[in-house]
Amino acid sequence: AWTGNEGSVFLVNGISFVFVVAGLFVARTRYKVEKENIPSQGMAREFREGLSYIRGNAVVLSAILMSALLGFFGIPLLQQTPALARDVLSTIFDTETIIAARTSNMYLAQGVGAVTAAFMMAYLSSANKNKMLLWGQILFIIPVTLLGIVTNLSVVFILLAFIGWGTVTQLITMNTMIQIRVPNELRGRVFSIYFWGLQGVAPFGSIVIGWIAQTWSVQTSLVAGGLISLLSVILVRLFFRQRRGNAPINEK
Repeated sequence: AWTGNEGSVFLVNGISFVFVVAGLFVARTRYKVEKENIPSQGMAREFREGLSYIRGNAVVLSAILMSALLGFFGIPLLQQTPALARDVLSTIFDTETIIAARTSNMYLAQGVGAVTAAFMMAYLSSANKNKMLLWGQILFIIPVTLLGIVTNLSVVFILLAFIGWGTVTQLITMNTMIQIRVPNELRGRVFSIYFWGLQGVAPFGSIVIGWIAQTWSVQTSLVAGGLISLLSVILVRLFFRQRRGNAPINEK
């Protein structure tokens, strides 16, 4: 995008999916689970069964709640990147080309952190999931909050790299925990609720974060969103620690 041709970015992104589809065709799974012939009990009853399982499993419930926090605050806060590049980090020498390049480089910094997290999570696949999720939350919330304070572009790039790392680390960890915890016959229902918690609340979060940014400032929305996220994560973790007498997510 720094070349000034945004269309090429969408073209390359579209082409990249060819490799994903090709990989799915050539992939060979080592294990195959035989499909069980379970009689249908009706959509409403099966949905209630999925909800009942989630309520009774503290690990899965805490993961879904934390994914909802990420969806409500995390995704909308990252949508403020163009406004941050244009309004907060602006200089008197700015042109549209410079602003576009700055915005692209900010997204690039997030991407570097995200790719780093993907490789690290693959290497640390046996690491304690609770600790990895905690580090992902810390290295997402604190940099987001600091983005509302700092104005040095180099520091902003570093913070965005940490945000990218924290975002992907949280997503991979929560995804893995649910995958290995939920039985096969309930996985589809549980994952639908998980993805709703992650993505379904994002539009509502965008309204709140956008209103704060419009009413006060982009910096205020970042600081407020970061602090609310921090408080929410602390409350969720304390609740499940008290409920289970242990850390909320203690899978390894």
